[in-house]
Amino acid sequence: MLTICRVYIRSGAEGISEAEIRSVGGRAYQLIESSSSSLSEIEPTGVNVEVKEGSLILIGTIVTIATALYAAITGYDNFWSGLERIRGHAGSIGSTLRQWFQDDPTLSSGPIVSSRVSTGALNKIHRLHEDVLVGRLSPDDAVQQVLRTFRSSGEPIDANMISEVERAFNARALGSPRLDELSRRPEREGLFMPGEAARAPRARPRRTLTIKRPPGASNPVVQFHQG
Repeated sequence: MLTICRVYIRSGAEGISEAEIRSVGGRAYQLIESSSSSLSEIEPTGVNVEVKEGSLILIGTIVTIATALYAAITGYDNFWSGLERIRGHAGSIGSTLRQWFQDDPTLSSGPIVSSRVSTGALNKIHRLHEDVLVGRLSPDDAVQQVLRTFRSSGEPIDANMISEVERAFNARALGSPRLDELSRRPEREGLFMPGEAARAPRARPRRTLTIKRPPGASNPVVQFHQG
């Protein structure tokens, strides 16, 4: 899946019960689900929610598939105007969700230690474009990274998608051989979002609630892990 909106909230709330973890997760899911429907440019979308204890952490994401994101971007006048309009919309939704989560009765029962909003794949493509414009990255390398991002959603990449991305970056029209290059030069994906360092294992296992509805699915899958 490709993330197009992600909200991270870390609260200092302590002594949270299983019922409260489930409750805050359920409220977050409903808010994100409602917000995802307003991203009508992209169809279909999915929703993921994760709530972890310790410092109480909530991570909410709106996800989609590569073909849906590509169709949404290219549905505008040009590739870059489409990307920026969708990126701005997703960022606005994320900011609204962050404020709602910061006001949540369970999360706000302790100090909000940190909060972040990102637009995932949208922001990555935006940064690649900026890098090309200032000469930090070649157009060909940027195209490869965009295609790698699209491919990470698990879908095949067709010739039209490759050609459109090549034109957007003013790169060479190499077409399908670019996919062979991706296979020869896999890129290690980062395990952590910017600003989130790896944490040492805790002595006490964390209870974790996950709620996931993949794009196109009608109902979410809910799991609670005792740690």
